[in-house]
Amino acid sequence: MPDQFTPHSDSEAVDSAKRYYGLDFIRASMLLLGVVIHVAASFVEGPGDVVWPYRDPNPTPWAGIIVLGIHIFRMPTFFVMAGFFAALIQDRKGLVVLARNRFFRIAIPFAVGWVILFPIVNFSFLIGVLRMLGSDAEGQTTGAAIAVAVLSNPWGNPQPIHLWFLYYLLMIYVIALSVVSAIRFAPASARNLCTKCMHELMQGRVRFLRIPILAVVTWVTLLPMKAPSIDTPNTFMPQWHVLLCYAFFFAVGWAVFLQRGMIDSLKAWAVTRLICGVIALLISLAFTLSWYGALFSGDDISSPKMQSLLFASQAFISVTVWLLIFGGVGVAERIMRRPRRIVRYMCDSSYWIYFVHLPICVLVVVALRDWNAPGMVKMSAAIGLSIVMGLLSYEAVRCTITQRTR
Repeated sequence: MPDQFTPHSDSEAVDSAKRYYGLDFIRASMLLLGVVIHVAASFVEGPGDVVWPYRDPNPTPWAGIIVLGIHIFRMPTFFVMAGFFAALIQDRKGLVVLARNRFFRIAIPFAVGWVILFPIVNFSFLIGVLRMLGSDAEGQTTGAAIAVAVLSNPWGNPQPIHLWFLYYLLMIYVIALSVVSAIRFAPASARNLCTKCMHELMQGRVRFLRIPILAVVTWVTLLPMKAPSIDTPNTFMPQWHVLLCYAFFFAVGWAVFLQRGMIDSLKAWAVTRLICGVIALLISLAFTLSWYGALFSGDDISSPKMQSLLFASQAFISVTVWLLIFGGVGVAERIMRRPRRIVRYMCDSSYWIYFVHLPICVLVVVALRDWNAPGMVKMSAAIGLSIVMGLLSYEAVRCTITQRTR
């Protein structure tokens, strides 16, 4: 297996006296939270659906809260980090190296990974659904029909599964490379004016407006969403409102690198900012749960009540993500001033673990189906087992590559 499947952090992919260990840790954490959110999805109360057909017989109300809570900030944070490290590589190695780097680290893993993982994910859910249907005659008949449909065409009804964010990253990289190339031909006066305005907002005299302005723009990009937070794409047809939203987070990450002096300033009041973000997250969750509660009660999604709840949810979410991102960056960079072996290992393994985790998460939960434990205990055990199995697969692959390169 080529090296791009076991990547190291982008902050170590370039020569630099300055390493952003805290930001690398944040990005890796967002990837690993994918394990948490996808295990928790099986323990959500209620019947399975098209997106997540399997449900454990021991659900917990905390699972839905965990899924919604993590979903609010995880991918926005990841795309900000992606923009930051892309700008870092472009600044120190140039556009050509950035394009080549993203091709080998994103495009090839996405293409090869999807071809391998898509049928495996389908097969994993098939096993789970067959366990849910039971051994009665009706269940066996339904299960047999589903099994035939899945096994007869493993790549039928293609969708990007959990690799959708790589698909959108590739589109955003193309946009970013095009914009950066075009900016070089803009008048110097215009470029200087943009740089000055960016500096004033990020770390200058009007930096107190940084979060309010970013929150307002984020809120505008969230308004086209069908539900609170950001829609999760389930098709290869680009959803332009989702692309625009994540492109904005990516652009802010790029801007943070260009104004990277602000990172040191974020260390001040970082804990306070993070605590405020957690409080805002709880308020966002309250509005989000109210929206879903009204939806499940039969309220029309276009009713004034539902629209008001959606607008309020998106407003608080817009503030939440920036408080958590800037608070988290400040705390992480304050704590992680030097390399730590366990953190380095976590960062190195996180990309691989995210790649392979989805079928592992489903099969681990299915294997624990007959364990009659409280849902929260069962879910926690499944999360731990899934991470351990992901790490074991990472070590197996790394050892194989090491042996072949000797």
